[in-house]
Amino acid sequence: MNIVLNLIPKLYIKIMISEKNKIAFTELFTGVSQTIPKDFPSEAHHYIDLVKDCFHSKMNPFSKTPYNPELEPWRLIETTVLHPFAIRVFEEVVKIPRGATKTYGDLALEINSGSRAVGNTLARNHFPILFPCHRILPKAGGIGFFLAGTQVKKMLLDSEMNT
Repeated sequence: MNIVLNLIPKLYIKIMISEKNKIAFTELFTGVSQTIPKDFPSEAHHYIDLVKDCFHSKMNPFSKTPYNPELEPWRLIETTVLHPFAIRVFEEVVKIPRGATKTYGDLALEINSGSRAVGNTLARNHFPILFPCHRILPKAGGIGFFLAGTQVKKMLLDSEMNT
């Protein structure tokens, strides 16, 4: 099952649900390349609610529960694709409140790692918005890299700063 939601004007997220009924992947895109259904199957609503909570809430729902694939909200995602180091990175990323940012170096210091390792992990984030890697910026300034494109990263940061 695929679910497409409009997050902010001109920005959408596609949520891909696996046969195990877990979020397997999320993808951000601009414009509309397909018809977006107005009604979803009832089983889709807890995934929709999770994505909306991660995007619109001041504090990310994942920040309230240490990693445990048996507990909400972690049990709703396909954690088998996550390397243990990625889990450490994501556990810190979700603590960054909406509208705030950190540098790759600051995040690396928090988990006793290097900024390059953190950056490489965030570059392979299969769950943007759930694990808001767009809130991590280069120490030297600028917006940095983002898998969905720097324009999308800027849209997300601007949206969070203005609400």
